Amino acid sequence: MTELPAAVRRLLDQPNPAIVVTVADSGRAQATVVWIERRGNDLAFFCRSDSVKVRNLRQRPQAIVLMLDPEQEFEPGARCYVTVTGTATVTPLTDLSFPNRLAWRYMGAEEFPHAGDYIEVVISPDRLGGAGPVTGTPHGWTASRG
Repeated sequence: MTELPAAVRRLLDQPNPAIVVTVADSGRAQATVVWIERRGNDLAFFCRSDSVKVRNLRQRPQAIVLMLDPEQEFEPGARCYVTVTGTATVTPLTDLSFPNRLAWRYMGAEEFPHAGDYIEVVISPDRLGGAGPVTGTPHGWTASRG
């Protein structure tokens, strides 16, 4: 597991949407915008149980999470960002407060407004990439390579 540097944790803790990229058996990439919650070094999101990303992750549990920094640029016109590559665990959504926490964080709503059959996905980081504001790196996040 890769330890997330403080600058990466701060970015992930902001209510910024993330992009999750999975890969189908055909090799075709699939990207989706999600709400995320950081749990220590892991990243969690929920999605419909019948979604393409869940099918992809059950077949191939590797994923990339990408988040843009809405405030910082590493040069004019180029946003700082982080990529977290990791292994996903897909489980039934048992913590029913999880969607409500994210609805509050991202929408200011007390309850997640959509009923449905949801799954929880937790991604454990293997490596980091991107272009970010970490001291000592010209265009990259400080990261362990796994």
